[in-house]
Amino acid sequence: MVGMPESTTDLRAARLTTAGELAASLAHDWNNFLTILTAQAAEISESLPDQHPAHAVVDEMLASIRLAADQPKRLLSWLRATPGVKEPVPIDVVIEEAAPLFRLAAGPRARCEFSLAAEAPAVSLDKPLFVHAVLNMVNNAAQAMDSKGRIVIATEKQNGHVLFSVSDTGKGMTEETRLRLFEPFYSTRHNDGGTGLGMLTIHRLVEDHAARIEITSAPGQGARFAIAFPISNG
Repeated sequence: MVGMPESTTDLRAARLTTAGELAASLAHDWNNFLTILTAQAAEISESLPDQHPAHAVVDEMLASIRLAADQPKRLLSWLRATPGVKEPVPIDVVIEEAAPLFRLAAGPRARCEFSLAAEAPAVSLDKPLFVHAVLNMVNNAAQAMDSKGRIVIATEKQNGHVLFSVSDTGKGMTEETRLRLFEPFYSTRHNDGGTGLGMLTIHRLVEDHAARIEITSAPGQGARFAIAFPISNG
């Protein structure tokens, strides 16, 4: 394997160090803002009559806030290489629980569909990391489709593995982009807020779970991210 030039390695390490310092300094303020949003959402919920349909919307809002509150900690954990907590769980159950969040990430104009294997075996899963990674995949898919099109989240059983995938009908990517996806801070969307950190979350998920990832895409043919998780023996 050919290593990166020393100057490139030093620059990469410096940028990751800076990201850690920024994450630490922003985490406190970020959580203060989210605490205010949580209180406001709770006030809305308490003011609604029982059985009002808006309760479901507020519940989804609170779930999104809880996930957002966890992200600075997860970024710091990733930078410090701190392992997450895993537990044996059917991956379909986690997907079904987080389905409202995935639909929100897809946006109102994109169809987020699910094709889940019946009675898929359990995998040893860091659930918050998994949900965060999937949200990044769905958001990337929505961006690639200009927020309209079809996103499919699927699972299937394989020999010794559960195959999880996210596919979209977006514009696809070149081979050069596909090969560079997991470079820190690499993004094709710098002009509209892309940071490249979302792909690092996906890479962390694969590494932490001894999984395998395959990315297939071509210009004009959408993209598919497929991750093979080992079946849990626990």
